[in-house]
Amino acid sequence: MTKKTRSTRHKKHPVPDRGISRELTASYSRQYAKVQSAIVDYDKVASEMERKWGVDRLPELVDAELRERFWETVHRLNVAIDENDPDEVRRHADAAARGWYALDRAASGAGALPPSGEGYDARIDETRVLRVCRTIEGACVAQREHPDVVAVSVEEIARIWKIWDERDILAQAKQAFPGAEILEARVQSNKKGDPNDEIPF
Repeated sequence: MTKKTRSTRHKKHPVPDRGISRELTASYSRQYAKVQSAIVDYDKVASEMERKWGVDRLPELVDAELRERFWETVHRLNVAIDENDPDEVRRHADAAARGWYALDRAASGAGALPPSGEGYDARIDETRVLRVCRTIEGACVAQREHPDVVAVSVEEIARIWKIWDERDILAQAKQAFPGAEILEARVQSNKKGDPNDEIPF
């Protein structure tokens, strides 16, 4: 099932058109700068919370009332950006930033924990290590904290397996021979492969 989430990111403010009169350009540039400044301040808070909790994860950890109030605030910020209103953008950007911190406090108070980068490690070769984390958020943390490690989630491994074992040969072999170990994986020159190919374990 595909998980649908409502984006908590603001809309990008349009770049001023070229070729308009100098008076309008100067006025618009001041307006544009104020809008962008408010967005930059909001983005700092949003990025901080997304690094801590994962992208789009934090609103899911709080009660529905707080979550919907936060989404409504972000919606108002987007409307103000569309209307190019610097004062309203600043007001709603500051409110949305406070909303992030309210979500953070509520999630922590409810006992939720930020994703950790912990997982299971296995050596790929002499220079690379694979870390399998429980969630994609955990894999992101692991990759950020350990850039020398290739970090993936269990869900990503399942997607890779689906492509790799398209004919379900390995899955059937694992079921038929409990304890069998995959010792080597090779890329077939023929995409479908030969049904009589040796199973590499």
